[in-house]
Amino acid sequence: MKFSMSKGSSEKKELVICEKPNVAKKIADALSKLGDITTHKYKIVTYYEIKVKNENKIIYVAPAAGHLFTLKTDSKNLQYPVFEVYWDKAYEKGRTNLNYLKSYIQLFEDLGRKIDTCISACDYDIEGSLIGYNVIRFCCKKNDGKRMKFSTLTEEELLQSYLEKNDLDYNNAIAGETRHILDWFYGINLSRALMSALKTAKNWHKIFSIGRVQGPTLHLIVELEKEILNFVPQPYYVITAIIKNTLFNYEQEKINDKNLAKEILEKIKKEKYALIKKIEKSKVYQNPYPPFDLTSLQTEAYRIYGFKPAYTLEVAQSLYEKSYISYPRTSSQKLPEKLNLKGIILKLKKINEYSDLVEKLDTTKKLKPFEGQKTDQAHPAIHPTGYYGNMTDNEKKVYDLIVKRFLACFHKPCIREKTVVLANIADLNFIAKGMITVDKGWAEIYNFVRMDEEEIEQFEENKNYEIKKPEMQEKFTKPPSRYTQASLISQMEKLNLGTKATRANIIETLYERGYIEGKNIKPTKIGIMVHNTLMKFSSLILDVELTRDFENKMDAIIENNADHKSIIEEGKKILSKILAEFKKHEIEIGNELAKALTETEAENNLLGKCSSCNNGDLFIRYSIKLKRRFVGCSNYPACKATYSLPLNGKIEKTEKVCEYCKTPIIRVIRKGKKSYEMCLSINCKSKEDWLSNNKHKYLKTKDSHKNKEDN
Repeated sequence: MKFSMSKGSSEKKELVICEKPNVAKKIADALSKLGDITTHKYKIVTYYEIKVKNENKIIYVAPAAGHLFTLKTDSKNLQYPVFEVYWDKAYEKGRTNLNYLKSYIQLFEDLGRKIDTCISACDYDIEGSLIGYNVIRFCCKKNDGKRMKFSTLTEEELLQSYLEKNDLDYNNAIAGETRHILDWFYGINLSRALMSALKTAKNWHKIFSIGRVQGPTLHLIVELEKEILNFVPQPYYVITAIIKNTLFNYEQEKINDKNLAKEILEKIKKEKYALIKKIEKSKVYQNPYPPFDLTSLQTEAYRIYGFKPAYTLEVAQSLYEKSYISYPRTSSQKLPEKLNLKGIILKLKKINEYSDLVEKLDTTKKLKPFEGQKTDQAHPAIHPTGYYGNMTDNEKKVYDLIVKRFLACFHKPCIREKTVVLANIADLNFIAKGMITVDKGWAEIYNFVRMDEEEIEQFEENKNYEIKKPEMQEKFTKPPSRYTQASLISQMEKLNLGTKATRANIIETLYERGYIEGKNIKPTKIGIMVHNTLMKFSSLILDVELTRDFENKMDAIIENNADHKSIIEEGKKILSKILAEFKKHEIEIGNELAKALTETEAENNLLGKCSSCNNGDLFIRYSIKLKRRFVGCSNYPACKATYSLPLNGKIEKTEKVCEYCKTPIIRVIRKGKKSYEMCLSINCKSKEDWLSNNKHKYLKTKDSHKNKEDN
């Protein structure tokens, strides 16, 4: 396909490289203020040409589609270690699902031959910088370029970032490349080592993976689970009494000695009255929460809406691309004045949903936000832009969180009144505490905050009050709570594991590999076995400190304080040592993995008790003859009960039994579709309403499978 060439050989031509098509459209629209814009089509890719007025210059704006290049090796099968790696077009070597990327690369190659200057306008982080840099060096065959830096996709900021473009952020790109190479080294080699061990020991093939950050994250989960399982509850005792409908606690809140607790209880039981010794009231000023960084947005969206962190990032990215919020992959809690904060607030005032909230702020004065400690050299805290339009329901929920958190930052503190009442019973001190809100302040705007109101009765000092219900309660210490996805991301950030952009995906990968399960994250048998095996033979794979050290070194690359080549060589050296030790124990590792797989498969395939013979177990089986799965009884051939299963979808047991046919109820999970539950009997009364429409999903099964291999 031919491109239209602009007249005049002296024309200066620039290429603005964007990360995605919809971002390219926004940037092109912003740059159209400089001249006349023409839209072109190259195969499936839309790109733009701007002829700048009063200048002999043409600006091309073209999109990538994320990473167009990927790291590859020519090493085949399960061979390891392998360190021969190179960048290649992502669609090459059989990646047919990525063939659409060919058009993007060919467009950049063609434009690269005619332009003078490349300008990276990809997301300003190490991933975006690497995407732009790869296009510059591999498609356009250039070694340098310029950089547009922006945090919102508003027309004003995009145009300004073009006019004030800087030198290419080479260090950002090289830090991104270093991370990709190290992650590739660790991910490919360690995953190959695990799969090779299983194949060597049992000639089985099973996809295992472990990575540079994935391993330490699994380690956090398994070590916490061990702590929970090994936890031994310890008793303690709480002494309380009711005085004027108010609960008073003995000043030592937890008493470990039961005899001492009994002694105290007996003392206060002998008394009829308590003397109020002191009443203290004080004001507590609570500052607003700081504006959102990505981690706090993910944890808050999880707490309020139950959104998984990866989903929250997906929604926030969509809001960013619609120009409604700033760039979400930030660790900053700062709102610099240059953002024109007052202008954003006045724009929000024009939105019906937020006009009343803005009215609560005095916009006639200078507004200074309350900020947190965390910073990010690339982007400010997540904030609204003041632009507003169509959103999905979940986009609206996340947007609402961001706007209210932003507005709350400019509001006065929340004022609460704390009351502490000290009572004396038998010369022993008892305390009651209350806390009420007297001025909501910022909490009136950010209405997602929890304010527990504990109002207590009015007392007078040096006055006696009747004692009621003196009690001793035995309680037990509790084990630590399991991680949720939100709390795990917070812990990963605290330990500097992964990046703000990758942590949610790492957790998703652990779920996909079957290493963890549940909303309150619990390691599976496979996850524990993989962890324990690596801990036994290659503990460095799971080392949090080692991973954190590499993260710090990659940050140093960005600051121009470290050499990326030496960091890569160090990573290879450490990994070679790990893999050499792994190789020595390959058969032992394979046997332990095989054992875990066998036990897990048996557990997953056991659905429940057989209602036909009452003492057999129903298992998922596979019929070689019929080439499909079914459910059979462990007492076969004495019990020939069998049940068909849906042709497609993952089967999970639910521990529930059908009230009509008494067979186990299973859950059928289908990719991209809503899951559903059903009992095993196809003729059950529970299926009467929909059986006629769904019977084609099942294969009628005979009452018995004569071939023994089926059962």
